[in-house]
Amino acid sequence: MTTSIILAIQREEAKVKRSIKEAAKKGQTDVCKILAKEVVQSRRAVSKMYASKAQMNSVMMQMQNQLSTIRMAGSIQKSTEVMHSMQQLVKLPEIQRAMFDLSKEMAK
Repeated sequence: MTTSIILAIQREEAKVKRSIKEAAKKGQTDVCKILAKEVVQSRRAVSKMYASKAQMNSVMMQMQNQLSTIRMAGSIQKSTEVMHSMQQLVKLPEIQRAMFDLSKEMAK
């Protein structure tokens, strides 16, 4: 959207430049000064539009970064839940005792 506005302003600026040339050929200096001020204003408007576009892009990137962080936090939370469930299913002292007993039997 901002790009189309910028292009429209630049097209108008080109028209004004042509008008300045025509007025200069006719010797109308007052008209040339007025039109030159319009060109300056249009260039300022374009630079403000570029600044606005950059700020909007920055905000969009920050929002995407926050969304990614939220998704990552959700994934970590789910993996934590899975690990907790696995820990409840697997009883480490029992497994250690069974492995110890097995190693005793194999040593015989």
